[in-house]
Amino acid sequence: MSISNNIEELKIENLSYVDIQHDTLNVFDDVEQGIINSEDIWISGYKFGETSIHGKAKIKLSERGGSEIIPRDNNVEIERINKTQFKVSIPKLLIQNRTIKFPKQIIYPPYKKSSNLDAPLHINSISLNPNTPHIVIGGQDGYCTILSTTLNSSEKQVQLKGHVGDVLDVKWFPSGEVILTCSSDLSIRIYGKEGINPRTLKGHTKTITSTYIIGIGKEIITSSKDGNIKLWDISKGKEIKNWLIGKSIEQMIIIDNSSIINKFNLKSERIGLLNVQNGIWIQPLNNNNNIDEKGWFIENEIKSKLISISYDENLLVKGYMNGLIEIIKLDNLINNDINIIEKGKRNKIIKRNESSIYSLNLKKNNNEGYNLYIGTLSGLPALIFIKEINNDEFEIEIKEELASWNSECIETFDIGKEGIWCSGGEGVLKRY
Repeated sequence: MSISNNIEELKIENLSYVDIQHDTLNVFDDVEQGIINSEDIWISGYKFGETSIHGKAKIKLSERGGSEIIPRDNNVEIERINKTQFKVSIPKLLIQNRTIKFPKQIIYPPYKKSSNLDAPLHINSISLNPNTPHIVIGGQDGYCTILSTTLNSSEKQVQLKGHVGDVLDVKWFPSGEVILTCSSDLSIRIYGKEGINPRTLKGHTKTITSTYIIGIGKEIITSSKDGNIKLWDISKGKEIKNWLIGKSIEQMIIIDNSSIINKFNLKSERIGLLNVQNGIWIQPLNNNNNIDEKGWFIENEIKSKLISISYDENLLVKGYMNGLIEIIKLDNLINNDINIIEKGKRNKIIKRNESSIYSLNLKKNNNEGYNLYIGTLSGLPALIFIKEINNDEFEIEIKEELASWNSECIETFDIGKEGIWCSGGEGVLKRY
């Protein structure tokens, strides 16, 4: 059975989305502080293939004190729920009480450009400390630092020096005392939370794209655009094993759940799901040299470059350069038999707009479904809820739009006890 290369023949569900004036909260502050008497803000609604809807609302002082927001036309309805949250309805696009959230906290990392010609800070990766209120961030040109996430903290940053290329992946070890980083400079570095760099691992010959910490952190796994996955012994500072994939690996996800691995009929301890742009390479990973199971390749059904992937439990989500998002069951990856993928069954394709999908964060929740955070090339991060129905189909609900971003890419998410953090091309950290 061959799958059509023509995107027009794919069944795509187009999702609506809402954008709102990015400095809306500042307008409320200006009105409430008496700096201005009133001011309009804009709200827009979009859905691919339909006419976009634009409206305005006036923010003014309320006779009861404080401020109020009043729609200026019939195109949009808006209600302020609390300081950072709104409900928006756009009847012409069937948008009803869509939750719009502004950040509860914004952190501006200290960053000094070497010259006026240097680009502003671009954040590639973030990781929340599992035990303390700290976050580590990785950016361009070796920028890597630890910041406090406590509100109004005066705690100084801890710079993690050593990288000279873009820092593409950062992770805290489970202890919360040690950080793992990798970079386009071909190095993997281990740092203490005080900024000391006791270990630097080298062996990859091209940009290192992803890392994975095994257990408490005695061993790690890395992937690279050189087409290799490597297993490292941290205490010895050396490579233990290498798996040659032969394709540039843009992102690596490791599955270590034995019940999931059993579905693949493998003996390996782990499975690597590898984004190789034109599809997913599934690679069994075993520390035991006596077990060497071969991997296999599942080509994209969508003929566009695969940019981002995210996994949890029984689902894999794939984000493409053309703005499409594909939701598939892991069963579709069990072997190389393309016949198991039936059109409209066990997979779903959704689309908000044509902006490339730069980041995805999928987590199973307690409502027998999944929360999926989406970040794109043009910003506009959002939360959607995925519910599996009838064992082979998916129902999609748009839960939240995360507002205040300019048209800059969203590269990374991390979820903590206080909410979701995201960052990217604006060079700031925002918590919702």
